[in-house]
Amino acid sequence: MSAQRPRPAASGPGAFARTVLPLGVLAVAVLAGVLAVQQVGTARAVRAINMRVTGLAERVDELARTGRTALTDDATPTEAPAANTAALASDGPALGSPSAPVTIVKYSDFECPFCRRFFQQTLPALRQRYVEGGQVRFVFRHLPSPGVHPNALGAAAAAECAGEQGEFWSMHDLLFEQGVSGGRAQYRDYAAEIGLDVDAFDSCLDDGTGNARIAADRAAAASVGARATPSFMVIPRTGQPAVFAGARPFEVFEQLIEAALR
Repeated sequence: MSAQRPRPAASGPGAFARTVLPLGVLAVAVLAGVLAVQQVGTARAVRAINMRVTGLAERVDELARTGRTALTDDATPTEAPAANTAALASDGPALGSPSAPVTIVKYSDFECPFCRRFFQQTLPALRQRYVEGGQVRFVFRHLPSPGVHPNALGAAAAAECAGEQGEFWSMHDLLFEQGVSGGRAQYRDYAAEIGLDVDAFDSCLDDGTGNARIAADRAAAASVGARATPSFMVIPRTGQPAVFAGARPFEVFEQLIEAALR
């Protein structure tokens, strides 16, 4: 009786399916598990990168159109030129106590993307921490750039006309939250939304009631060296005011305010 020959190793498509494919499926499963674990962190990283890229794109676009260099975030605060800081601190739409030991004057353009960024990312914390706490008075001044932002001047006039009816800050918030691309028709919608007398609002726009204020604000900006938007002037009760430009994070304002309060 002859010995039984060993069977040759399986070959062909069936063997491939029984050996190689399971390994591939296992590898895919392991990779899927790793990706699932990392998904949340990866999504956050992607969102952060996208936000940074968007911000850089906005910055490049703004600088290309204006030729300004003061919009950089690393601009160092400098002493403000001699000016009537008492008038700058007390005049104009303001939030907070008139007796606050520190005043921050903001020069702004409602169509400026960096001004909007400040409104969204920094102003809420500033209001909660220092304005509502009585330590800071926040004053708004207009610095529209109609050559760059075609709707900025009209938006400033709309804010002033809302202010004539005691609703400057309500209009201010809507202009930054919902934008200004719709022009006067959009401003009229905002006026109705916040309960203004729309006919009176229209008359104010027609009469150019806010134009003198806007022109005065632009002249005041020039007097303290504020040329880019947003620009800020931090005025302590005693000591030299500081002026700087850029949509700074809250921590920058915190440092300046705390130094002024000492």
